[in-house]
Order: sequence, then C-alpha cells, then structure tokens
Amino acid sequence: MTTRVAEVSIRTCMHCGKIFHLVNNTRGRFCSRGCYKEYRKTNASIYHKAQRITLTCDTCGKSFERLASQVGRGKSTHNYCCQSCAGKAGSISRGLRKPSVTVVCQHCGKEFLAAASRAERRKYCSRECFNRNKRQTMAYEGNPNYRHGRNQSSARYVARAHYAQACIVCGFDVVVQVHHIVPKAQGGQNDPANLAVLCPNHHAMVEQSLLSQGELFAYARAARITLQE
Repeated sequence: MTTRVAEVSIRTCMHCGKIFHLVNNTRGRFCSRGCYKEYRKTNASIYHKAQRITLTCDTCGKSFERLASQVGRGKSTHNYCCQSCAGKAGSISRGLRKPSVTVVCQHCGKEFLAAASRAERRKYCSRECFNRNKRQTMAYEGNPNYRHGRNQSSARYVARAHYAQACIVCGFDVVVQVHHIVPKAQGGQNDPANLAVLCPNHHAMVEQSLLSQGELFAYARAARITLQE
C-alpha cells in the first residue's frame, strides 16, 4: 500500500499580500474567494478582455451595449437593441409595414396609433373603452349593435345601462334579477321601460301576482329618474 505524502506550499495572495499555505495545490493565487472577487473587480480589463461599446438603436433610439466584436458583423450597417426593432426596420425597408395613422377613441377621446389599413375599423384605444362604450350604448336605438330581440342577455345589458343594480322596490343589492313587466310571451321587448330589476323575494311576489304591472311601471320609472339625477 502506497501512502501519499501531502505537499504543502507557501503562497502570497495577489490581492491582499497575505501569506497562506496550500496543500496539494499548485494553482492557488488568492487566500480566499473574497480576495479573488475583489481582484477581478479592480482588474476587470485582465479578466474581461472583450470591450463593450454603447450604441443607439436605429429604430427606437434606445441606448444599449454590445461587444466590440459584434459591431459591424454581417452586411448590415445598422444597430438594433432587440429582434423586434430589427424586424420593424426590416419590414419598413422592404415596404411590408404600412405607416400608422392617428385615430381618436370614440369613448375617452384619447389619440392612439393604428395601421392605415385598419384605421377605419379601429374605434377604441383599448378593450376597456370598447366594453364601457358597449354597455352605455347597447340600449340606444341608434346603435347598430342594439339587440331588438327578447333574449335575457340583451335584457341584462339594457338594465345595467338604465338601472342601478338594486331592487327597484326595496333597494336590496346583493342578488338581483331582471324581469320583463310585460312578459316576452305577450310581446314584451327589452325596452328600458319594460324592464324591472328585482330582488328574489319581490320577483317571486310578481310571479304570484302580488304586485301588479302598473305598480312595477311606477317603480321602474322612479328608479330611472333617480339614477339620472
């Protein structure tokens, strides 16, 4: 059996100058990892031979850094900070990207950019403005999207626009239901005057004929006037 003899060498730290001992190691030049990291920071040019150059993106104008070896590579003489900017610039130069035009949002009045080919169809700057405008104008006869039918989904849209989400009789607002004063089977439409927002209790009373249609029309008219005030 062969016994290995430990080899001990004395070294001087390249960073702090401290004398330290190494066992079976001939490559150590620092007494600790902390000294190694500090030495790399103070002598970055030795460990980071690749130089970085600050450039300006030709598409968005943003400043970014690149390795000197990466600048001027290939046939292109332009500089781009990301693939998105490079793609935009390439599509414009090839005539694939059409110029944008300024459009005014029909709900909030904010100006936004849209492709020239879609400018006539773009009416809202965001999905939020589209949804808000849809809820506010769904019940208007002048709106081409107004649903003149008698389906319950359309009735809820109209009720949200003209009534507070509370029972028109007692004001209960935890759970409410939309009721047609003139039943749909008798030709009742989703007109605001023909809808009533009721709590489950008063809805059941209406179904049992404990509240007349005249009373519901009066309650609905008062609820709409209160909401407008």
